[in-house]
Amino acid sequence: MKNVVLVNPNKLVVSSIHVDLYGANEEIESTLLYQTIQAKGILTPLIVDPNFIVVSGVMRLRIALSLNMDTVPVLFTSNPLEDYQVALLNVSRQKLPSVVLKEYELLKPLFIVGKGKRTDLTGETPILCHKETLGTSKSTVQRLCRIDNYAVKVHGSKESDGYKKMWRRLDVGDYNASKLEKSLKKKVMALDSNTPRHDGDYIKPGFVIFNSDSANLFQLDDASIQVVITSPPYFSVKDYDIGDNQIGFELLPYEFTVRLAEHFDECMRVIKPKGSLFVNLGDYIVDGEYKCVPAHFAIEMAKRGWRLNDTITWAKNNPRPSQAKRTINCTESVFHFTKTAHFDYYTDWIEEFLNDEINKGFSGHFHGVNSPNKSVRSFLDFRGENVIVSNASNNHRLRERCGELGIPEIHDSTFPEILPEICIRLASREGDTVLDIFNGTASTGVVASVLKRDYFGYELNPNYILQSKVHYEDLQDVTKSHLLKSA
Repeated sequence: MKNVVLVNPNKLVVSSIHVDLYGANEEIESTLLYQTIQAKGILTPLIVDPNFIVVSGVMRLRIALSLNMDTVPVLFTSNPLEDYQVALLNVSRQKLPSVVLKEYELLKPLFIVGKGKRTDLTGETPILCHKETLGTSKSTVQRLCRIDNYAVKVHGSKESDGYKKMWRRLDVGDYNASKLEKSLKKKVMALDSNTPRHDGDYIKPGFVIFNSDSANLFQLDDASIQVVITSPPYFSVKDYDIGDNQIGFELLPYEFTVRLAEHFDECMRVIKPKGSLFVNLGDYIVDGEYKCVPAHFAIEMAKRGWRLNDTITWAKNNPRPSQAKRTINCTESVFHFTKTAHFDYYTDWIEEFLNDEINKGFSGHFHGVNSPNKSVRSFLDFRGENVIVSNASNNHRLRERCGELGIPEIHDSTFPEILPEICIRLASREGDTVLDIFNGTASTGVVASVLKRDYFGYELNPNYILQSKVHYEDLQDVTKSHLLKSA
């Protein structure tokens, strides 16, 4: 247990980052902190690294020097803050979650730990209060401790890239602490030995999911797939619990789009000459601005030989809310890529579909309904109650069924099943083979099965494969009810 020691303030050094941001002559005498220290002394120890550089408490140090104090209470740490933490801490003048946790762990002996328990205080340092010392409540500190415990179990150690990136994203505001705690708790539960598991591939006649990285589709023959339909991982949004090197963990949007485009190189090999690739991809806000991820991705794919044939717009009924000074983003793009200008494209099913009186309410999705040349509109508005009511995520029944079986259902980034249905109908016939290289819970696969296509999927997370098994074996009738009425 580390102890508070008294140190001559003249031996301490201010961080260079703090000096760069605010200079060496901050106004201190008019502050409330100055008046408090003048009257009561320094109550909270400064945190200092082995090189005597002040990690936390620069203002207290400068006030001590101004008051010609002989000593200041110091707590030495061998685990200094990273540069980004120091910079953000000084810019906001508020303590970051990771900093609060570090300070609490260092100062823990000095807080009230319970009636009748020792606090190992020095004579100069009184018992500390969470709010006054750390700038946040005791309950928040306890939540950060739980997050830390869960994160170590999920990511393996505090030295892993996933652990460090999680805290950095919490610091910059990408994560909500309450939601992060719940998410990590679910993942810890999923790791529990009593939770149902699935190991290896899932293989049924005409429906196969490989527990394998889709960067290498070695199980598939050349020109064996008619259509690929997929929704890749989000950039800098979600941890899919498949390791620190997963797609979406890149630092920059450009790095993400390049790596994602490279991931589709194998699809070029396995897709038939007249086959198609459909990719659902939304844009992302980083540092307060859109990064044009879909546009950069489409350009990168063109560089690699893909032809962008079409862009379908998916309009959501219940998009994610936002308090930012911008409209609510309620659309995502579905890019249709082909290998050549001569590709299979089927619209005869539209005529059959619209001839059924029960489907007249869906006519808004199609162009030329009264002409011989009918086609699908590029703007698919799924907000009518006849099609999809909740289309940002329509996995309610899957979540219920997994709960009944004791399976932690944690994949909530699903698209409405009518999306892969339309793509499958436009680009394939019954008996053809469909591929999704980011399987998730097999939304595309189950739709393909209902529409009498064979299916291959790739998924690294065994829990998602287990959920896919439930989706395929127990809920095909539910999927069929979500599709166009003639399915």
